[in-house]
Amino acid sequence: MSSFIPFIILIGVLIFVHELGHFLSGKMLGVKILTFSLGFPPRLLGKRIGETEYVLGAIPLGGYVKFLGEDASDEVTKEEMARAFHVQPLWKRLVIVLAGPVMNLVFPVFIYFIVLSFQPKIVPAVVGMVVPGSPAEKSGLLPGDTIVEIEGKTIRGFEDMIDVVGSRPGRTVTITFMRDGKRMETTATVEKATDVMEALDLRTEVGRIGVDARTRSPMIQVLDAESAAYRAGLRTGDLVLTFGGKRIARWSDLEKAPVKPGARIDVQLLHPREVATPLGSIFIYYPRSFALDVPGDGGGGLVALGIDSTELFIHTVTEGSVADRIGVRPGDEVVALNDEPVRVWDQLRTTLQTYPEAYHDITLRRPDGSLLTARFRMVKRTIEDELKQKKFQYEFGALNNALYVGPELIPNPNPITRGIKGAMKETESAISLTFIGIVRIIQGRISFKTMGGPIMIFDIAGRAARQGTGSFLRIMALISINLGIINLAPIPMLDGGMITLFLFEAVTRRTPGQRFRLIYQYIGLALIGLLIIFVFKNDIERYWDNIVGFFKGA
Repeated sequence: MSSFIPFIILIGVLIFVHELGHFLSGKMLGVKILTFSLGFPPRLLGKRIGETEYVLGAIPLGGYVKFLGEDASDEVTKEEMARAFHVQPLWKRLVIVLAGPVMNLVFPVFIYFIVLSFQPKIVPAVVGMVVPGSPAEKSGLLPGDTIVEIEGKTIRGFEDMIDVVGSRPGRTVTITFMRDGKRMETTATVEKATDVMEALDLRTEVGRIGVDARTRSPMIQVLDAESAAYRAGLRTGDLVLTFGGKRIARWSDLEKAPVKPGARIDVQLLHPREVATPLGSIFIYYPRSFALDVPGDGGGGLVALGIDSTELFIHTVTEGSVADRIGVRPGDEVVALNDEPVRVWDQLRTTLQTYPEAYHDITLRRPDGSLLTARFRMVKRTIEDELKQKKFQYEFGALNNALYVGPELIPNPNPITRGIKGAMKETESAISLTFIGIVRIIQGRISFKTMGGPIMIFDIAGRAARQGTGSFLRIMALISINLGIINLAPIPMLDGGMITLFLFEAVTRRTPGQRFRLIYQYIGLALIGLLIIFVFKNDIERYWDNIVGFFKGA
């Protein structure tokens, strides 16, 4: 029941928008409109206002606008003939039919604008982390730098920087930034990277300079049971709060902290403890204080204490996974992948994601200092997502235990401008990806079983509504785009089918005969019927357990 109202709102709004396109274009072009209906018969409510009857149907899976003269059975008087649909110039009929799908494609711009312009805060363009060996590091950028301009384009938020850099792979760009109140400038050659969208089997070349808005948290890995840190009571997974009386907010703060041989350092931290609950195990962090005695011999630094970041250390290994079979164990440190030094975990993740079916060579340092080098290839598994669609996932089976700290958000400096630009960009992207998805299905690169019908929309609407208004509006925008594109398909009974007839008329200079149109409609009816059966079959297979559970509960 919790999904029923969101479903009705979503479907109702999208049908209204679609039919409103037909209605408004018909009104503006002087065509008489007999009926504006939301939903299909049987009729629930109806009221005539002027020359048009407005109807609410009982079946909320569609709607229609009926124009005078649209059906051959319509009786048209001589006085009204000029306002009949079938006598209108071809361009007017084409505009009226196109207006419905176009409204569904334009409506998301408005939705995204509402979502984005009401976003009170954004991520600042402050460098949180710099990837070792990246263009950003080579150009001299440091954590804490605020980027204000790239290639003459003003940067107000981190997303602005991603947009500018992402569109310039392989190019050298000029970066202006602020550091300690001083305006500085540098150049960087943007790396070519690959964005992978597994759901659409899509790879896109983008630009990266190797900065992240997040910063690594001060979570520690204690390297050795004989180390000063371990003897003092520190353990892997602890989060450092203060070190030597100085507040520690990120890993770079801890790296900069002075560690002098022979010194005693007071440390406050949060220690995780696993607690069993009825819903499963959770970790609760408890504050603890320690005094660390730095060894008097050797050098200083965190290494002298036996402390490192958890970033490159294996925390969990899935039993029976590829990682397990090649001998990877918790506590191993990732040193290299394919003979390239690994500096951050994201290097490992990105390489495996970009080349999921390739063989890879990994080098790890064991806790005793020895090295393990092994070759592996990820396993391809079929999984079921939250919408019960089957898809492929590649697994390595080993994870680290690093936490990242997000930046403090700043007020949105230009919500209207950002809303407009963001809405256009997101709508364009959604339309493009929808077209690609349809092509992939036709090509057989995406399974037909990913298609869904009313039951799937019902589930999606409920899930999105529970996540909040923003999620619900975004889903509405995506389904609106799908509805618009599907209606443009050259299938009889859809708007695209009628557009096809109009194009035939434009080319041949003659109107298709009544018999041809009747056969054409029957073909369309058969195709639509097959499509409905197919998507309902997918929905029933996808939600069979839920359907059975619903009727058992009833």
